Amino acid sequence: MMEAILRFEKNTKFIDETNHSEAQAEVRKVSKKLKALNFRASLLKIGIWKEIAEQVEGLIVRCYFAKEKLAWEISRKQSLKKKIEIKWSDILAIRAKIMEDGTGVLEIELNRPPSFYEESTPIPRKHTIWNISSDFTGGQALNYRSP
Repeated sequence: MMEAILRFEKNTKFIDETNHSEAQAEVRKVSKKLKALNFRASLLKIGIWKEIAEQVEGLIVRCYFAKEKLAWEISRKQSLKKKIEIKWSDILAIRAKIMEDGTGVLEIELNRPPSFYEESTPIPRKHTIWNISSDFTGGQALNYRSP
């Protein structure tokens, strides 16, 4: 189970894409046209492993509507970026709790482990190139379902 503490900006828009059979096809059409939604997180926890953002942009959550994926990008000082990626089709359950102060917790249960990536050598003013990597959560991501 993955858990993230998030901070939502005032202009964050949310889309409810659930299994309402009549609306599902229309929602998918619309979501394919949406640009990625990015927001900051202060903590990502998977089992007992956790990543705490060391800087403002240290932990970014990206929601790719067209690709139907969620990604957590981890940036550490003097280190290559790392990324954890989840396909929407791998999500069994998702729960969001948003507090009045704008912070929230997002819990995700998966039916298979997420994918892991590490940044290749960065090139200034170019998109990040990601290489597949091994699980950097100390094996905690293999426990992708609640007991």
